[in-house]
Amino acid sequence: QLRSKVVNRDTDLCIEGFQRSGNTYFEMMFTLSNPDAKISHHIHGVANVKRAIQLNVPVVVLIREPADAIASLITYDDKLSVEEGIKAYYSYYSKISALLEDVLLLNFKEVIEDYNHVLKKVNEKFACHFSINSMSSKEIKDVMKERQLKYENKTATPYPSALKQKKNELHKQLVIQHSSYDKVKSLYRSLLNTQLEGDR
Repeated sequence: QLRSKVVNRDTDLCIEGFQRSGNTYFEMMFTLSNPDAKISHHIHGVANVKRAIQLNVPVVVLIREPADAIASLITYDDKLSVEEGIKAYYSYYSKISALLEDVLLLNFKEVIEDYNHVLKKVNEKFACHFSINSMSSKEIKDVMKERQLKYENKTATPYPSALKQKKNELHKQLVIQHSSYDKVKSLYRSLLNTQLEGDR
């Protein structure tokens, strides 16, 4: 199953990012309007990004504000400590920072608020012709609700829920209070600033 998601020469788009950073949402929105496209997604590994670059496959890397991404990851896997979550986030994006010229870094907020806008950015950066999504917000919500039913564990679902939100808020406070949080927050800001400068 995992092997089939790894990028290869036939891949049309590689969608990557730290866990709980909008990977499932972006993949859902993309496949709804580009059902025949071959995509690599949900590997959550920098090696897959590097392989995509080597094969000249367009790569999108999603990034989410660290407190939110790490809190959501701990909600998903409560065996994970705050420190482990912070270290994993820092390790992932510090490696991505060396690859920014060859990937398109997309902010979680941007993806959720205006998917078609970010897809246009993908098309512009990589000279692609992917179709935008013409579904209404109600149709998108209905698809998400339908997919959410497949998850027995309501905190494991990648889609929003009241229970998840409550747990995320508690975990978020623990992440923000951690001594290593400032370091990871400044990496996040630095990556976004570098990407903005590259866009100019």
